[in-house]
Amino acid sequence: MRSLIIIAMCLSMAGCVARNAADMQAARMAGIKKVTPPVSCKPPVYEPTVYERLATFQPEDYIPYQAKGTSTLSGEAFVVTPGGEVRYGAGVTIRLIPATAYGKEFLDLDLIREEAYTNPPLDERIYSAVRSTQADSKGHFSFYGIPGGKYFLYTAIYWEVPSRGLGSYASRTGGRIWKSIAVANGEQATIILTRSL
Repeated sequence: MRSLIIIAMCLSMAGCVARNAADMQAARMAGIKKVTPPVSCKPPVYEPTVYERLATFQPEDYIPYQAKGTSTLSGEAFVVTPGGEVRYGAGVTIRLIPATAYGKEFLDLDLIREEAYTNPPLDERIYSAVRSTQADSKGHFSFYGIPGGKYFLYTAIYWEVPSRGLGSYASRTGGRIWKSIAVANGEQATIILTRSL
């Protein structure tokens, strides 16, 4: 997206310069001896969209999630392509996020939408309560010793698809997956984290 904006800015400036040159040439042909050069075109200013972060990080909300728990969460992560092919989350990072108001915004703004500009910026203390693990080659994953509670489970599964036309570039395809879950103290829970593309 940023590269498209830069291209558009360059085209706009080039068009502006061309119009200025054409106006000066027309003035000379009309017999106007003194031609005042036009004011140079200014490139458009790109103003990134800043998203307001409505929730406030509350440290006390995360104390129960930082403790050593007695629950286990295991599962499998995969996506299903439009053609019915199953793509496992081989080696992807699985995140277990406390389902607080701030955790919900973290999931939406920072993980799903990947917004770079928020006000205020992300409070990185949330990472002290976010657990992460890596899936194996078949997308299997496990979290051990977690406290009971409500969570968001999140991952992203992408892969490269070679181009079929001219050139040797590849495009990225896949998607993000998330799910709201609840784990009881002492429970050995099993979750299938999947979606159809």
